[in-house]
This record gives sequence, C-alpha cells and structure tokens, in this order.
Amino acid sequence: MIKKNHYNFNKVFLIFSLALFIAALIPFVRAEVICNNNLDCDDQSVYTSDNCVNPGADSSYCDYAAIKCNNNNDCGTTGFFGAEFCSTNDVFKLFQSSVCKNPGTTSSSCEIKNNSLLIVDCGDNHCDNFDANYCKGDDVYRSRWCYTAGCSEGICYNNQTNDEQLVRNCINGCSNGACINQPICSINNDCGQDVLLNQFFCKSNNVFDKQAVNSCNNPGTLDSFCSVVYLDVLSQTCSNGCSNGQCINQTSGCQKNSDCGKTKTEYICDGENVKKIKTVPECNSGSCESEVTEEFVRTCADGCSNGVCKDGNNHRKNQTTEDDYQEVTNKIIKPVEIVENDYAANDTINKIALNKNNVQIKNVQTYFGDGYFWLILFLILVFIILIVILVVIQNKKLHHL
Repeated sequence: MIKKNHYNFNKVFLIFSLALFIAALIPFVRAEVICNNNLDCDDQSVYTSDNCVNPGADSSYCDYAAIKCNNNNDCGTTGFFGAEFCSTNDVFKLFQSSVCKNPGTTSSSCEIKNNSLLIVDCGDNHCDNFDANYCKGDDVYRSRWCYTAGCSEGICYNNQTNDEQLVRNCINGCSNGACINQPICSINNDCGQDVLLNQFFCKSNNVFDKQAVNSCNNPGTLDSFCSVVYLDVLSQTCSNGCSNGQCINQTSGCQKNSDCGKTKTEYICDGENVKKIKTVPECNSGSCESEVTEEFVRTCADGCSNGVCKDGNNHRKNQTTEDDYQEVTNKIIKPVEIVENDYAANDTINKIALNKNNVQIKNVQTYFGDGYFWLILFLILVFIILIVILVVIQNKKLHHL
C-alpha cells in the first residue's frame, strides 16, 4: 500500500512539474512588439507618412500612407514650354503652372495648369497718309504705303504694299499733279473717297466715329472746287453705356467653355509608365484658358513607346492602374503577414519610394523560432531526465523498505 501511494505521488509530482515548466515558458512565446512610437516605423522616405498603430502593444504595427508631393517641384516644372505658335495674329507660348496642394501630407495633390500667354504683339494692319498727287500718263494719281501685320509659324511678319489710286481723269492732260485747263471736279468722287478717321467718341451712350465726306462745289466748271464735311457716324452700339470712346463692360472673346474648343485626351510615356494627359478648355472672363491633368495609367513590363506599352497589352490584365497604386500605397503592414513580396509591382513601390530595401518591417517572432527552438527542446529533455532519475531513486528507496 505504501509503494502504491508513493507511485501515485511520483506520478502527480511529475505532472505538476511539467505544468509548472510549461507555464514558465508562456511569457517567452508572446509576439514581439513591432513599434513603440512613429520613429520605430521610419522608412527614410519623405514620400510616406509613417505611423505606429497601437504603440507598445503586442498588436502594434506600422502603417505607411503615401505622400504624393512635398513641394511644387514634385509636381513638375513651372514655366514656358514648347514652341511659339500663332493665335489671333500674335505670337503665344504655353506656360505651365505646377502647384503642390497640402504639401507633405497624405492629402497632398498636384494641380497642373497650362495657359497660353502672349509673347509678341505683331501689331495691326495700317496705311500711311497719301503722298502728293502726281501725273501718270495724262491723269492724276496718288499713292501710299500699307502694311499687313500678322503671324505665321510662331513668327511675326509685316508685309509692305503700295496702294496707288486714280484721282482724276484729265481731258487736256496732266501737269505737276493737276489736270490742264480742266474743272477741278465734276462729281464728288473727283474730290476723293469718303473715309473714317478712327476718332472714336461717346454720343448717346454709344460709340461714334468721324467720317470725312468730300463734296464737289460748282461741278464741271472752271470755278469748281472741293470741300470736306465731317459727319458723326455710329460705330458700335453699347448695351451698358459708353466711356472714353469705348463700350462699358462689353463682353468680348469667349462666352462659354465650348467656345474655347473641345476636351483633348492623349497618352504619353514617362519612362516605363503610361500616363494620360487630359486638356480641358475653359472660358475665364472672356479669355480662353486650359486645365491640364496628368493621370498614371500603367507600368509597362517591356517598355513604353508613343504612349503604348511595347507588349501591346493596354488592358486590365497584368497592368498596374491608378486604383492599384492607391491600394499599394495605402496597404497596412500588420503582424504575422509576409509583406516582402506582397506588392503588385516593384515599379509602383519605386513610385512611392517604398522599395523593399528601405522599408523597415519587424515580423512577429517567438522564442520558439530560429535557435530558441533547439535550446528549449534541450531544456525539456534535461528536465524529463531529471524527473526519471528522481523516480528511479525513489523506487529503490521503497524497495529497500
């Protein structure tokens, strides 16, 4: 009976000792704390916001949110680009304005606008005053130089032409720019053409101009002579009144966005990436402007040419789109996840400066991992051997009794 009680005691003692040993190992198998503060998640990239979630806890992990831009330079250049071009007979050039909104934050975004700015005013068409009358054949003539200004292939031009006009047909010939023994005028046209003087002024809330009207007095006689009368001629009707020879707040240029053209979409190559460039024309205070937006489309495995991947595959299969980009950049790195090869494309990781060389991720480890496993196994075997030796010694003592 005594032997049996000792045997039961040894058995209970052995089970109790194993339970204590296992309980002592529990603290060592807990998951490692990934981060205690945001500095523990620093990936050395200015294009991510590094945040420690649940800091100091076993469930802590690092969250890397993408930052699109930190300054205006990240959004592209600001300044003139491209070649000069002609518009409204003047020289213009495109000016790009690149602005980073909310820089250095996860809500940052790029705003890129292209506007056409005047570079050179090529001037207006005009003519010089007529020179003195002269004889040509038996008739009286006069002439002047006229200039046609404009723009061609981004360069101003100013073409000069001579405007020669018949003043009068002479019956008895011409001498020193005048007819010989002939009435000065027979009809009003003999005194010259009626002309507008471009001397604008306000009258009755509208714009008027002065017109020189030539008249022949005593026509067809040797006593005939020419006279000029200046008349007020309506030039422009003003809806909001007139001031200083101009209509007040008179709308000119474009009225709506469609007056400035249609929306244009084109695809370009940016390294190995395909990007979509969308140009939307806008009417702003009577002047045409354009807003240009840039959108990432995909990364080409075999390179990009003329806005198309060389592999010819421009559809959803095997491509990284803007949605994929957002999914990758907003991915949360959690414990017990294998994240080294979890991104959709290495090119996308490079875009947000999150390649596997600079992302510092601490995976969950236990003291049963790596070399700890063999150490703990060895300690268990030693403990079991000690228990067996104790039981054998105890049985020998009982046997002697």
